[in-house]
Amino acid sequence: MWEQDLTAAFTVMLGRPVDDFDPDREYVLYYLNSLSPDLPLSPDWEFDEDRSVFEIEFLKGSALAEALGARPDSNRVADAFRTVSGRELAGHGFTRSALTGDDVSVTVAHRVVTDGSLRDALLTAIRGRRGPAGLRPDPAERLAAVFPDPESPPPAALDIIGEGRLRAHVWSPYLDRPWDPGGSALRRDFLPGEPVGAWDLAYFGEISLVVTAVEPAAGAV
Repeated sequence: MWEQDLTAAFTVMLGRPVDDFDPDREYVLYYLNSLSPDLPLSPDWEFDEDRSVFEIEFLKGSALAEALGARPDSNRVADAFRTVSGRELAGHGFTRSALTGDDVSVTVAHRVVTDGSLRDALLTAIRGRRGPAGLRPDPAERLAAVFPDPESPPPAALDIIGEGRLRAHVWSPYLDRPWDPGGSALRRDFLPGEPVGAWDLAYFGEISLVVTAVEPAAGAV
């Protein structure tokens, strides 16, 4: 029953049946948090920093800008932007510390470690790896925390999920607000791969999760 309900939950999240997606592709989960970029949302998450993605807007000239061929003084906006992986950044001789300071503005997309399957990407996104025992709310949490707004009950589409706690968990896995399917206006077009799903977990898109599909050979950014 757990697997059946998970499949139903993932179908709701994706807006189409899970079986519609190519099982031979690799599915990548990215985590974007503009408030606390390096703070995982789940204690069992691990980041692949080599394949995490950094979109850099150079506001001033710097050694890193020069190394990447960026021109913050150009009249073309695109000249001031560069996108690199952690591995590429290291290949130029720089560490993450080069992405701090008043000379850059950076959007960090952490690549969350998964087994490459769509199932694990989605299971990780909803913090469901511990199975039914890991679902929220746990017995100590009030149901009111899951449904803070009585005018916004779970959509009828979630009725296909038979297990009540999983249904509540998918509706609001982080307790502060429900999923916002489709994601916000937060720029994600710099992420490699074909978009599969995107969800906001905080107001104004400060915290988002994105799943993309890549060819297995192209898994490294």
